[in-house]
Amino acid sequence: MNVMLYFTWLHEKNFSISTQRVFDKIIYFFSLIFFTKKFRENFHFNLENNRKLQNKSNIDKKNGFYITKAIYWFGYLSSSIPGLFTFIALGFVLRIFNEITPFGILILSTVPIALTCILDHVYLYSHDKYIEYFKQFEKEDEKWHKKWHRISIIFYICCIMLYIMGGFIVLAIAIL
Repeated sequence: MNVMLYFTWLHEKNFSISTQRVFDKIIYFFSLIFFTKKFRENFHFNLENNRKLQNKSNIDKKNGFYITKAIYWFGYLSSSIPGLFTFIALGFVLRIFNEITPFGILILSTVPIALTCILDHVYLYSHDKYIEYFKQFEKEDEKWHKKWHRISIIFYICCIMLYIMGGFIVLAIAIL
């Protein structure tokens, strides 16, 4: 779980930096067209100073923007596994009782996902344990990084597929 969060954080960081570079080129192009030379120099100087301050807050592993987004995406995608169990249980309930109340759907979907969120919080986020693992992972060699990067990509693709399959499983169990 820590490795998946680490690579989600790396992806968020690298994706944001690469999109920032693209926007920098676009801003530079428009500044050449629409700004005077003096204003352009002043504008780029202020932009660079603001970016240095922003990068400090973005890269912070405890409260930074990248780790916040990584925790969000990791939580969303890792909840697909209990979500699949929710879809299967929902399909069986619909098959047996032919209908279900909104409260029943709420209970069936909340309990497994809440248990997963509690386990994530205990094993990853309490006492900022993930920061210790991040330091350890940064020391690993490039071969290790490539291996786990591939594994994390496969994991997230499977998580997305589980969400899609869950809807079909509900229909298949309920109808068949």
